[in-house]
Amino acid sequence: MTAPEICPLKSLGAKPQQRVDEIDFWRGLALIIIFINHFQGNVVSFVTPKNYGFSDSAEAFVFLSGLSTSLAYKKYFSGFDYKNGCIRILRQVNKIYTSHIILTIIAILFYLALSHAIKITEILDVEGRGSILNKPIETIVGIFSLTHQLGYFNILPLYVLFLLISPVLLFLGAWNRWLMIFLSLSIYILARLFDLNIPSWPEKGTWYFNPLAWQLLFTLGVFFGFRMGDSKLHIANFIYNLALIFTLIAAILVSNAFGTIPGLVDVIGQGIDWDKSQLGLIRLIDFLALACVIYNSNISDKFKTMKLYQSAKMIGRNGLLIYIIGSLLSAGGTIIKEAYSLTYFFDILYVAFGMKLLHCCAIMSDKRKSLYRDNTIKI
Repeated sequence: MTAPEICPLKSLGAKPQQRVDEIDFWRGLALIIIFINHFQGNVVSFVTPKNYGFSDSAEAFVFLSGLSTSLAYKKYFSGFDYKNGCIRILRQVNKIYTSHIILTIIAILFYLALSHAIKITEILDVEGRGSILNKPIETIVGIFSLTHQLGYFNILPLYVLFLLISPVLLFLGAWNRWLMIFLSLSIYILARLFDLNIPSWPEKGTWYFNPLAWQLLFTLGVFFGFRMGDSKLHIANFIYNLALIFTLIAAILVSNAFGTIPGLVDVIGQGIDWDKSQLGLIRLIDFLALACVIYNSNISDKFKTMKLYQSAKMIGRNGLLIYIIGSLLSAGGTIIKEAYSLTYFFDILYVAFGMKLLHCCAIMSDKRKSLYRDNTIKI
């Protein structure tokens, strides 16, 4: 799965109890990019940021998850109200876990129905889709235990696991943020050195997103969540310049020098630590460099004058719902395109339709939340 290529952080100094518009915007933009990228082989995906950097939307998704978790719950751990903090986190865990189970079941039924409708059973031969037919009981147990995950539907289990460990991170962050980072970095190094991961079942293998590696990025999000509320973060000019140079070089390499040197990225990729499952070091550096450039360039402020900003912000406020709908839209578009060998014209129409649908769903979700709040106040 792929998920946000970008990072907020421009609102350092905001009150942690309040929603930060920039975070909602970047989350929403990331979800739009996820939808486009997961609609495999479509022409629009060729202009998304994953084609111009070593990292992709997954890094930003995990970082934003850590940042949001920190902003939402750090006040309980900084104020020694551990019980209420843990209770609220567990409620969120239950919400995300339940959503993942429902999404997985819907996706399996969707693939089964689509394979029958278009008479292409090969749809079920990849990404763990057909396991339910061969090992139904084991697969159901695997789904509920999070050890069986469908390809392109496997980011929420990572979020569930990170939320479960977040009380420990928040406790450490409230006490000593740098100790939290040190321990997280140590786990990352050990996982990479000894190839540690959580096994999958009943299918052989391991989690696609290795949580022992990816927890470092989530922890960095938690770290900067604690940093918000302190004085504004200042980045030295030489660090910003290095980040900018790295980002530009990455764009040249990954884009094959913007199409002028075919195969360049394949040659470069063989000699660097670029593994997505293990959060390769070059991916981590690339994301942090890009985040630094975006933060120091005040890009969030420039977007605020565009209609895209309000739309993406609204989508970001309803992230879980939009992720579910977007994932199903991406899956449907991919299979239909492959089954009928549709052209780029279909790609553009489908992406436009999907983005409009996501926007409308966000509007309806906002209205429902507003109505619920109004009714609660009246009561």
